Amino acid sequence: NNLIFYFQCQRITTLADIQNSKNLQELYIRKNKISDLNEVCWLRDLTKLKNLWLEENLAVIKLSQTCKYTVTDFLLVNYHYNLEVKVST
Repeated sequence: NNLIFYFQCQRITTLADIQNSKNLQELYIRKNKISDLNEVCWLRDLTKLKNLWLEENLAVIKLSQTCKYTVTDFLLVNYHYNLEVKVST
C-alpha cells in the first residue's frame, strides 16, 4: 500500500486535500501554485512520507530570495520534518 502522488503542473494551491493519505510515501508537486510553505502543516500526520518535491512553486522561490534557510531547514525547524526535499528555483 505504498502511495506515490505525481501532481505536477496541476495549479494546486493547497495541500489540505492530501492530509488523509496515510500511506503516502512520495509527493511530487513541482510547478504548482503553492504560495506559502506553511501548507506543509497539512502533511504533519503523514508519517510514511519520505520524499517531497516542491520545485518551482512560488513559496520555494520566495523563500530562496528572502532568507538563508533552505526549504529542508524550514521544514525541520518549523515542523520537525526530516524529509528528502527536492527544490530549485
